Amino acid sequence: MPKHGQKLTRQAEGVIAHVRTLQRGGGDGRSLVRAASELADFAACGYRSFTVKVGAVPLLVALLESGSEDAKDQAARALSYLATDKSGPPAVLRAGGVAPLVALLRSGGYRTKEFAARALRNLAYDEAGNAAIVAIGIAPLVDVANGGGRYANTAAATALSILALSNEDAYVAMAEASGALVQLALGGFVDVARQRWMAGAAARATAARILAARRAVVVRKCVETAVPEEIAGVVASFLARWR
Repeated sequence: MPKHGQKLTRQAEGVIAHVRTLQRGGGDGRSLVRAASELADFAACGYRSFTVKVGAVPLLVALLESGSEDAKDQAARALSYLATDKSGPPAVLRAGGVAPLVALLRSGGYRTKEFAARALRNLAYDEAGNAAIVAIGIAPLVDVANGGGRYANTAAATALSILALSNEDAYVAMAEASGALVQLALGGFVDVARQRWMAGAAARATAARILAARRAVVVRKCVETAVPEEIAGVVASFLARWR
């Protein structure tokens, strides 16, 4: 909070009042929805850094996990704006915000999915945020991009584009989620949301290694149950080259 005696604008006082409402919690739930909605509006109007500074982010992340549907909706909207400030992504990551945002892609309504996808899209510009989303969020983003509603699928597709731009692992995860590892390994591309995503050599090589390892496992299991004992050692030696 600001230092004692520091003069604040009316807007800054409003931000602090809504943060305090979230801190108190409880009530009938409508006050929390209104507080999150007002914080989103203040952030949209430029009070992003200040809103992060006064501690709104952990409170908004908590709403994503335990609030009503409307509260989750407005908390995700607020975080989508706050993530565009340089102080926003580190604050969201410290609060553990990526996982609940990804969860909303699976369980939220169309509007909530849209705001969650927008928040993840903006977090994806941050290096640490990008890595955190690639680790757990690609499959849900692919699902939303392919059919999450008009605005949600656009936000999800844009998030995937940003993730893939600076992280080759995103292509592999997209291919896994789409059942397209062979396509990536052989053709160097993945099709998601009626778009073709061209990958680099590193992603193609990773996809090829994953497929080779899986093929070896399948063949080895078949051999273990079908090869006569007297030649099993010879076959095992041959399969060892695939590891």
